[in-house]
Amino acid sequence: REWYAHCERNSIMSDTLSYLNCEAYRKIVSMGKKILPLIRDELEREYSGECRTNCLGHFWGYAVREIVCEFRIPIQNIGVKMQLGFVGIDVNKAAEATLNWLRDNANRYANV
Repeated sequence: REWYAHCERNSIMSDTLSYLNCEAYRKIVSMGKKILPLIRDELEREYSGECRTNCLGHFWGYAVREIVCEFRIPIQNIGVKMQLGFVGIDVNKAAEATLNWLRDNANRYANV
């Protein structure tokens, strides 16, 4: 919940590092692979509609990537698009791809 609070305080920021540069995020990542099922459960909760505001969605993918170096989402699964010279992703597709990966892999990694 600390990371949710941090993200709420920084919700006007467009820079990803504003959301990831905090002690609560570092604590989550430092828990290692055993936290993956809990991250999956949080994403499941967000997708169930239980999370009404300040859902972390695609930001969980950054945590998973730091924990599991092999974690990759194929570019076609995240809706990469170029607009006005900027490259962007569809954050909902990125969160969904992360959740799908966690559904398939979280327990395998957590039990190592």
